[in-house]
Amino acid sequence: VSDGGDLKAIRALEGDAFDSETVRSQVDSDVSHNGEIVRASLAGTVVNVSVEKDQVVIEGETLLIIEAMKMETSVAAPRSGTVIEIKVSDGDAITVGSELVSIE
Repeated sequence: VSDGGDLKAIRALEGDAFDSETVRSQVDSDVSHNGEIVRASLAGTVVNVSVEKDQVVIEGETLLIIEAMKMETSVAAPRSGTVIEIKVSDGDAITVGSELVSIE
């Protein structure tokens, strides 16, 4: 489980009310026999999966982007490792707690 959260970039999709900014937000994850599973901390739609199976990632690297309420949120790797499974695709609707990616 993350130690207080990972950085996520959030920006408005429409209008000029918001500029790009960085916020601290917790990424839910748990460890299983399939590595560490990164779970969604909010409901929305997967806009872009930024990684591939067997890709090596570093802690804080963007794994995917979720759109919720016309805002995009980057989901960052909670630790360094290798992506062993991607459980979502672009366009998938997700809920809080949905399994997103497994990292070993």
